[in-house]
Amino acid sequence: MPSLPMVPHSSSLTLTVLNDWLAHKTTHTNATYIDAYKRVQQVLAGQSILQVRPIDVVDALYAAGYATATVRLTVNAMSSLWGELQVAGVVTHNPWKHCPTRPVKNRRAQRILTEQEVHRIIEAGASLRDKTFLRFLYATGCRIHEATTVTWQDLHQDSSGRWLLTVFGKGGKTRVVVLPPLLVGYLQLLAPQPKPGDRIWRFSDRRGEYIVEEATHQAGLAKKVSPHWFRHAHATHAIRHGAPLHVVQHSLGHANISTTGVYLDVEPGESSGNFLPPV
Repeated sequence: MPSLPMVPHSSSLTLTVLNDWLAHKTTHTNATYIDAYKRVQQVLAGQSILQVRPIDVVDALYAAGYATATVRLTVNAMSSLWGELQVAGVVTHNPWKHCPTRPVKNRRAQRILTEQEVHRIIEAGASLRDKTFLRFLYATGCRIHEATTVTWQDLHQDSSGRWLLTVFGKGGKTRVVVLPPLLVGYLQLLAPQPKPGDRIWRFSDRRGEYIVEEATHQAGLAKKVSPHWFRHAHATHAIRHGAPLHVVQHSLGHANISTTGVYLDVEPGESSGNFLPPV
């Protein structure tokens, strides 16, 4: 677990409360929430977090230059903390729960790769390993941390011969995705006799991000592509090829189908006006 932030004595937020708050969360969530708490402490400049209005903290975060997505993540983290404070009897209600933030600009349409671009990036991978990793991201729709933590024992065949991968996602949720036989063949070339407990990709999230960035550069695309773009591409391309929305929802691990639904209408250049008769 990352180191806990320093907590002023006057705040009544003891290390015990903070430990209880983070006790049942993943290492990745712990790091995210601790960063959020540190951001709040920074903009409070010595004030007690229990004695300021959440909206004032939000305003201070915007004034400090933080993006709306970061502010919203911070509000969610503080709402989670306040839930723990309620359990501990430190507070009686949660003012962070419905604290307003500015709307997040939806730039998802700008982060969609065409099928041709996906193939160009994959072919530009520096090695068989890198190419296979890129194929893996696209075929599974995994988040980067999900991809870099799956092990060989998470991959198995069912009675019909399909290759299934158990993915451990956000919030401790698991899902099973089907891997194409060709991709499994590449994986087996990379590791002919793997140990069951070994990770399939034995590198960090940051290394995975670099593989994507470098392959994109070598492919000649003037875009700042991250691994998450492959997740977007997986969803969008699957839906265009006829995948039912609920199947894509399951494969991506979305809790709500409305989250998956955003991939229905993100194709740049598409508009309902294109389907109207001339006037």
